[in-house]
Amino acid sequence: MRPGLRLALLALVPLAAAAAESGDSTSSPLLDYAREQPLPTQPFAESLDKRLVGAERELARNSPPPRAECVHTLGAPRFAQLYSVLGSARANTGDYAGAVDAYEMALACQPRDASLYESMAAELFHSGRLAQSRAAAERGRAIDAEATALDSMLAQLDFIEEHWADAVARFRTLAVTETDAERTQYWLCFLWLAQRRAGVEKPDQPEGRDAYASWPKPLLDALRGRIDERAVVDEIRDEDDDTRRREELVEALYYIGQSRLAAGETEMARRYFAATVSLKVLYFIEHHMALAELRKMKAGAR
Repeated sequence: MRPGLRLALLALVPLAAAAAESGDSTSSPLLDYAREQPLPTQPFAESLDKRLVGAERELARNSPPPRAECVHTLGAPRFAQLYSVLGSARANTGDYAGAVDAYEMALACQPRDASLYESMAAELFHSGRLAQSRAAAERGRAIDAEATALDSMLAQLDFIEEHWADAVARFRTLAVTETDAERTQYWLCFLWLAQRRAGVEKPDQPEGRDAYASWPKPLLDALRGRIDERAVVDEIRDEDDDTRRREELVEALYYIGQSRLAAGETEMARRYFAATVSLKVLYFIEHHMALAELRKMKAGAR
């Protein structure tokens, strides 16, 4: 998954409740805008369900061997691919435990495939199994030390587990080495927030990496204080496509929520994260990062 692209163990909070749960006047342009949205269904739900059914049928037609025997069969690469497709299909419908099972089978067929470890690590992360997620990512990295997706996964884990020095270093490397200008902006957002969460008042950023005018540049500008939250909402409103508008709102709620958390506004941050999750964009990193923060907040309140 890339930032901005990629059910929960916690109950999803309706948007209105996420925006103003206690009925007080504490609000924000983003939370107000989120409250205006109709209660959503998962984007592309019908096509994702069809993909899952198709993956299950294809696997059944190919009669996979027992797990212990798969790696020794001539069809091992093919079976690994089928299980990988099944894992992805399950993950896209929110069945993360089922996705982990599928990737375990894929790895039984292709135990030296680093990309399968990245997928396994992601679904373990989505399930809240952070230690196992890190172990899977590290195993994949031992196979392919150049795998950027594994570096991204480890950076997310460092962020959630508040290993700030490691998170800053990893996100800085991702921001410097990324070749896609749009994706770079997301890494810069994470780099800025990792420094702010670490207590740095004025984060530094790599030179010459933010020469990009389109979304998500407004998010980076908002984090830096160059535009306010209302201007971010205006940017989202200007998006014509309904699905993309929802995706941008998810991103904005998450990143601005993190800036609130860095400023010590824990309850407001929780509302932003709850609204992020409520939009049900399960294929976005921001959805899962917000969910992980909500899990931490819930655990800390016990």
